[in-house]
This record gives sequence, C-alpha cells and structure tokens, in this order.
Amino acid sequence: MSYLMDLPRELRDQICNLVLIAESERPDITASFDKLIEGREHYTKPKLDAICKVVLYLSGAVPQNNLTLLTVNRQLHLETRENLKAIARRPSYSLDIIVLDEILLLPTWLSIPVMTTNLDTMNVTFRISGSYNARKEFDLEMNRDGPYARWGRYKGFQVGDGGPPAMSWQVYAVLERFIKVGPAGEIEGRSVNKHFTVKCMKIDFQTPPGIPQERLGPPLSGSSSFGGRKDTRGRVLDPIYLADYVAHDLGCMLWFSKDTWFSCGQILYEHLDELVLHKDGKELQRWDIAEQLRNLEHSSSVRKYRPLAWQKRRERGLKCLD
Repeated sequence: MSYLMDLPRELRDQICNLVLIAESERPDITASFDKLIEGREHYTKPKLDAICKVVLYLSGAVPQNNLTLLTVNRQLHLETRENLKAIARRPSYSLDIIVLDEILLLPTWLSIPVMTTNLDTMNVTFRISGSYNARKEFDLEMNRDGPYARWGRYKGFQVGDGGPPAMSWQVYAVLERFIKVGPAGEIEGRSVNKHFTVKCMKIDFQTPPGIPQERLGPPLSGSSSFGGRKDTRGRVLDPIYLADYVAHDLGCMLWFSKDTWFSCGQILYEHLDELVLHKDGKELQRWDIAEQLRNLEHSSSVRKYRPLAWQKRRERGLKCLD
C-alpha cells in the first residue's frame, strides 16, 4: 500500500475509483442447480404486491469495496471519502439475475459503490443457466416429489388460475423490491418504501456461452406436455424470447392495458426516467418514461393519475413534461 501512497494524487484517485466501482465476480452459470441456490433465500419482508415468490437472493451479500480503502490510513481514508462524494453525484449500481432452469430468479448485487436512493444508472443482466426438466417436478419412477416441487406449481412460465405466467410476477418482484428497499435484505414493515429512483435502467439479456443456436428455444416450463418429448429435452431458454417476454410486460405496464397493469405501471412512472433493453449489448428497445406519461391515452383513470405522477416525479428529481 506504501507504493500507492507514493503515486501522484490524480493517479491514486483514478486507481481508487476503479476499486470503488469494480463489480464483484458473477456466479458461475455452469455450476449445478444445488450449488447455484446454495446460501440463497426468499425474502418475505417487506411484503410485496407481487404474487409469485420464487426469487432467491444471496443472503447478506452486499458488495462494499470501500471498507479496505477507508481503513488503510488517515490520508487514504479522507481521499476515499472525497472520491465517494464524487461518485455519489452520478452513482451506478449493477445487478446480475440468473434465470435457473427457467423457474427461479437468482439476483446477485455486483456493485454498490455508495449507499443512495437516487441512482444515475442501474445496470441489470439476465443470464440463463440450465434447462427445464419436467421430471424434476415429480419423479414417476420413485413416486416422489422432485427438486422443483419445493417452490410449488406457480413458477417460471407456468400459468396460474386466470393470471399470467409466473415469470411476469417474478420479474416484477425483483423490480418492486428494488424500488422499495434497494439492495437491502429483510426489512420489517409492509409500508416500508424508500422510493429508489433511477435516471436510466439498462437491462441486458445475455446468451449463455457454449450453447449452440439450435438448442435455444421457447420455454419448456409453460406446458407439462413438452417435458417428455425427446426433441425438446435439454433445450435452453432463448434470451431473445425472454427479452421479448419482458418487453411485452413492461409495455403493458406503461400503457396500463388492464387494471392490474395500471397498478404495476405506476412503479415505473414514479421512479424511472429511461428504460433500455439490450440483447448481448445490442439495443432492442428504449422508453422515455416522461414521454410515455405525457402520451398516455386520456382515460378517466389516466386523467386522475397523471397530475399526481408529475408531482411525484418532480419531488424525486425526475424528468417532467407537464
């Protein structure tokens, strides 16, 4: 560390900033099912509006790169605090989400350089691991539940009683929890809502490495009839299918296509400026949330809601076009 202190301050600041914003190592998507869910849990507090609960977070895993720099010596402590203040002017968080066997979402926080509720950028990656196997729901040969059974029937792309596939609620649960409590773990109280805001949320759907294109396809978890077919066994969820699926849901939320979507869409209108979807780094779709709000059809519900939304956006430092 003495070599670091001998460097010019400008160069030392650059090095320290790289350390502060560096991302943690992402989980290995080639690991086994049991290994990937090890140490993860479903958070129940605060209670969310999302119906599906099949989202498993890595317990207590909040990356903090600043601790080492803050405890080296007094000079580096003061310099690190100054660098953190500079980062806080345009803070960026990174979140990795593994879609495991099509049925589980495994979010992992990779970078949280400063604790704040007002982000400049939120980088989210969706990575696909494994493939759905209907035999893991119930083992007919052994006449017993398989490893999937512990999470119930409503998960992945399986549909509920009159509701959408569970994946819609799983993705929404990640978004809702982030808006309410950010990267925190269990927090008491249903009414807890810190109202995290983001200038630009970027979501990248990544193709799993080493998987040939012919093995990629639509989900198998949506229909039990697919599980035993030889031509689909081992098929992996195509990231473009997942991207289109999430884009459709986000579009419904932003256009308030149904009463449920109206309620869900408010979380976007009141907390985001821009939402951008990518596949393997290539842009697919972009929404300017303020523009969307201004252009919403003039239904009675929208006429009542829009002034309230502009007020909340203004209070939270978001773009307003009223």
